[in-house]
Amino acid sequence: MRELADLRAVEDFKAQNPEGLVIDVRSQADYEEGHMEGALHHPEETILTDLADRDKTLPIAVYCNRGIKSRRVAQSLEAAGFSNIYNYTPGLKG
Repeated sequence: MRELADLRAVEDFKAQNPEGLVIDVRSQADYEEGHMEGALHHPEETILTDLADRDKTLPIAVYCNRGIKSRRVAQSLEAAGFSNIYNYTPGLKG
């Protein structure tokens, strides 16, 4: 897992990986309240099932409010065989 330390790093990730995914792993309510531009919503509880058919080498950046849940999700994705995972460390409220 690689770390994205700030919003500029997230923008760089998106520019360098146009096929990549930015995924909000927060609750539906938090996602609806506001999320990163272009982010998909896949909560922690369903993300492994939601992404089961995706290419395991697809670049994926995950984020939450404080970086704790997204780190857990990133580790779960890696354990499931995904090899190109990024975590937005500070989270949206960091």
